[in-house]
Amino acid sequence: MGVPMGAPHFEWREAFERAGVHALSSNFTLYRDMSRRVMEVIRSFSPDVEVYSVDEAFIQFKTPPSDEELMRMRWKILQWTGIPVSIGLSKTKTLAKAANHLAKKGNGILSLRTAEEIEEALRKFPLEDLWGIGRRLSLKLKRRGLLSAWDLRTATLPSIRKEFNVVLLRLIEELKGHPCLTLETEPPSNQTLLSSRSFGEPIADLDSLQVAVANHIDIATKKLREMELKATYLMVFLIENRRVENRYPTMQRALTLTTPSSYTPELTSHAKELTEALFQTGKTYRKAGIFFDGLVPEKTIQGDLFGENLDAVEKKEQIMQVVDEIQKKWGKKSVQFAGQFSLKEEWRVKKNYSSPHYTTSWNELLKVKV
Repeated sequence: MGVPMGAPHFEWREAFERAGVHALSSNFTLYRDMSRRVMEVIRSFSPDVEVYSVDEAFIQFKTPPSDEELMRMRWKILQWTGIPVSIGLSKTKTLAKAANHLAKKGNGILSLRTAEEIEEALRKFPLEDLWGIGRRLSLKLKRRGLLSAWDLRTATLPSIRKEFNVVLLRLIEELKGHPCLTLETEPPSNQTLLSSRSFGEPIADLDSLQVAVANHIDIATKKLREMELKATYLMVFLIENRRVENRYPTMQRALTLTTPSSYTPELTSHAKELTEALFQTGKTYRKAGIFFDGLVPEKTIQGDLFGENLDAVEKKEQIMQVVDEIQKKWGKKSVQFAGQFSLKEEWRVKKNYSSPHYTTSWNELLKVKV
């Protein structure tokens, strides 16, 4: 239909109605669970799996599988989860990504094994579709006459070194079949954590923004505690509800914590202060979010000479343990902090068309009648 990725639903509503398109609200609980099931099936073919995102993974094989084996993997994922996938196979991550991209337009699998197969694929592969090549970089490369992935692979390296960074040089080596990106089967030690959603309706008042940000803090701190981590850096960002040159203006503020924390009330207080500093009367906002960085294992936290003593930190951990246990047993809304609550709920994502939680809720299990 020519609908670009990320297009607002309301701009295409009439076209969707004419074409009989079904619109569904986000259901991240279902997506995460189905992702976990797909990854489990993948691991039955090889234990060396890097979960790259909720819908993507890299797999390393000790012996390259045949196309028939790849087709069996694709069929098994479809049969066990109901989800169709595309599989690309090659010598490096970058080449495998390119093969995967092309597989979507074919029968779902594509192998780039020989030099001839790789050259044929890269000659017709648009530069901007390459993994790691953004719009701005692709324009810069095109001004140098590099239009395809093959052009980049055969580019003169001395001139590339002068103008571009080591990331691009690694990508070129990957296109040549020389692995530079290793498989990350374990999550990195210094992780980051983001929680963000678009609002159900644009927001123009500070109170609603602060409630939305407080709920993002609650989501993210819960994940921190599940991973036994604490954050040392907090950033809050707001995105305006107006377009300027095909983008929405974004503003952000951050602070570094004296003592790493996963204590919801403390981080909520900091986040609300940052939100107040960002807020501008008269403007409306379409999205807000928080970002944690500098994550460290909670068991290695040292006390700060000018901060809280370890007894106070331990007491906070006990409070959050009780809260987590209550919510786990009785539901997320069984106990909440005051900063998360508001009579106005326009900031919440609208889920009028959400699919049921088929796999994670007893009340929404699929009913099969014989």
